[in-house]
Amino acid sequence: MNSNLFPAKGNEHLVVGCAILPNSFDPDNFIQVNPWSNPMNWDMQVQLFDTFFQYGTISKSQALVQDTGHFSSMLATHIESNEDGYKYRISLQEDIRSEYGHELTADDVYWSWQAVKATPGALQPPDTHWLDTSDPGEVGRWIALTGSAPVETNPVSVIDKYTVEFNLREPSLAFPHILTMALPPIYDSTEAKKHVTEADPFARKWLMEHSCGFSPYYLHSKTDESIILKAREGYKRINPKIKTIEYVKIKPEEHVDSLIDGCIDLFRSPSPKEADAIKQSKGPVVFEASGNQQLSLQMDIKMSPYNDLHFRKALMHLIPYDSIIKEIYLGYARPWNGVVSDVNPAYQEFFKGETNFDLAKKELEMSAYSNESLELYYPQESILQKQIVSAIIENAAKINLSIKSRPVSGEKMSTLQKKFQIPFAIAGGGHRCAEMSYAMPHDFGDRIYGITNWIDYNNADLNKMIEDIKFNTNENDRFDLIKKSHAIVAKDLPWIFIAQPSYLVAHKPGLQNISWRSRASGPQAYADLYWKHN
Repeated sequence: MNSNLFPAKGNEHLVVGCAILPNSFDPDNFIQVNPWSNPMNWDMQVQLFDTFFQYGTISKSQALVQDTGHFSSMLATHIESNEDGYKYRISLQEDIRSEYGHELTADDVYWSWQAVKATPGALQPPDTHWLDTSDPGEVGRWIALTGSAPVETNPVSVIDKYTVEFNLREPSLAFPHILTMALPPIYDSTEAKKHVTEADPFARKWLMEHSCGFSPYYLHSKTDESIILKAREGYKRINPKIKTIEYVKIKPEEHVDSLIDGCIDLFRSPSPKEADAIKQSKGPVVFEASGNQQLSLQMDIKMSPYNDLHFRKALMHLIPYDSIIKEIYLGYARPWNGVVSDVNPAYQEFFKGETNFDLAKKELEMSAYSNESLELYYPQESILQKQIVSAIIENAAKINLSIKSRPVSGEKMSTLQKKFQIPFAIAGGGHRCAEMSYAMPHDFGDRIYGITNWIDYNNADLNKMIEDIKFNTNENDRFDLIKKSHAIVAKDLPWIFIAQPSYLVAHKPGLQNISWRSRASGPQAYADLYWKHN
């Protein structure tokens, strides 16, 4: 075997190539984590913060993917609800210790959920967008809300050293699923409390620079060129085969050559062209799973001309679906004919995903608008989205509809989206949780729920149904309500549902047990991996 296909630094080492190094070690501080410009922060949080539970895995299309019907233990061993579903009692693993030697106890869970509470006087939804509060803990608060855990008071009661009880606002079948996510994170409160101040009662400044969770790894060193995590001796949950994780900074255009040459072992999210180049090299390989990533065209349906359903349908019919999937994504995407990912158990198809210029012209003629000139926003850093926008513009011209591209920096686009100031945009996305009720409030809920509702979409019937779903504990009735909520969005068409890009990881062929789990939008837990060679 080519020596370049062996581990770059040995069987106990993993070298991860990345264009930008992680720069925050506190998962629940959105302004600092800033995942839009630094997705490696999400990768880091998976390595440094075990969750209560994680989904099991099953094999689909020769790829290991999460099984939302089965939970495996991480920080917790058992969960049960009371008869009415308002309380969940969780038993913690015993003798789980942080890198500082402190044992995980119920007090850590209580303190960590106390940190989720909003800062008194800080602006909160619906008066501002969830991600524009500048108040740490914002994503944890949102996740707690979707799981029916109150955030104005601490939902955690300490029962004994290794037992906690969550007291919910309403009965929730979704609650166990939010415990598979790294938010809210469980901190080593004994250590974190040493660094609190009157101005910083939850040590956010210190947490940003230091690992302080319960996991098999700890932060060993960091420089401008690399970050090294080391496996901990005697971590009870797992003794990882990979003892050293080294994140190395590599220019994006050098990722493929660095993998083929053997300098790195893995890099996340190769582009379609990179994935093809790797496959053609007959050396490294590409792990591909369906995942729950999404690509859509989003419209503010309160503003003209997007307030006209016929106009929105005209846009839907002119999208070059096939060429986007086959020529731009090179087959590393699949059609999206529903309003949620097709890995969602309640997925149903509403659209054909076909280009039809005759129908596009007909809908445009039926609309109140015919001579519009549109600006289509996209993040200028994304080569793929630039190509997609160009393809849409070309098709629009065929029905005499003028669309101009409006590239802006990812940072500026994020800022404008959080202030609901982009009426027409290409947007990607995905979900940390695959529980069937999660997507609707996440993407289409009002300002109370819609953490990625960038267009301020607001349908009163949908909002009521989101609340009804939260209270419903009859599995069949709840399933029907969720499917009805999808139909509301499909009828309104605030988004045009274009494609579902695949989850991709480029790696050397000897690296085993790679899988996809939604947790922090997909990052692999490297503690699960090991090297195997012929």
